[in-house]
Amino acid sequence: GSPTYARQVLVDAISTMKHMLSFNLDSDVINQYDVQQKSETSRDVNRWHGQESVDIANKAMHLSINIDEAMNFDGGDSSGGFFGSTVNTYFDKEYSYEQAWTSGYGNTGGVWQKSKLPEGTWSSGNQLSPLLELLKSANQPMLLRSDTINGQPCLVMNITPSVEAIANWVISQNPGSTISSGPSLSGKDMLIKTFKGGIFQLWITADTHLIMRADFAPHFAVTGDELRQSWGDGLPSVSNITGITSDFLGQLVFSNYNQPVSIEVPAEALNAKTR
Repeated sequence: GSPTYARQVLVDAISTMKHMLSFNLDSDVINQYDVQQKSETSRDVNRWHGQESVDIANKAMHLSINIDEAMNFDGGDSSGGFFGSTVNTYFDKEYSYEQAWTSGYGNTGGVWQKSKLPEGTWSSGNQLSPLLELLKSANQPMLLRSDTINGQPCLVMNITPSVEAIANWVISQNPGSTISSGPSLSGKDMLIKTFKGGIFQLWITADTHLIMRADFAPHFAVTGDELRQSWGDGLPSVSNITGITSDFLGQLVFSNYNQPVSIEVPAEALNAKTR
């Protein structure tokens, strides 16, 4: 299709998504994080898979997420250790309720934690706001081909979002499950500085302009010299680094738009002591 038609499809998709009342979301995100040093390369691979039910009308959400992390050095198999966790989270209008289990460095968790919902947590947690930010900032939308998802004809679109929107999306996806230490490419400013490109594609229903799937693959990289300009070279961990790369591969699959959704916070979570 023409650039004008592609832009109109994107505008219609933004308008449609802004008025969603409820949806389900299946998300799968992998981050490969390589630190090159003079003597070795370390690799930290995080994968988080989430299943989410969102009731926007009543500001309620249930998210179940599994997080796996493995570290290795110079291409070995997880020689640095393995870390896994499962997090069960509910949001209502005022509170978040979280139950987490960890494995790999001692099995812990299972106790419900209740806390007041910080400003902005609902918006980033339900995944719709970071996605809409990507869409609104997008340049040069391009329709690539037609496809079908769950029997629905879709248009596959390539977009080029703003670097700031990409950084915000990465932050919204990452549950902060890293066990690496020292200088990193985390944080919005660092992500903006080190973004080197990527692929961002959407599957949009041809008739109703609903987003059925979103695939994102941003790439971040920094040289040792660039890192030292930001962090200084007083630490050995910085002076020995020759480069860092961070690659994300994310897929979001939406379903059950505007369908009735029942989200009930368990009684033990409601009765937990507020932090």
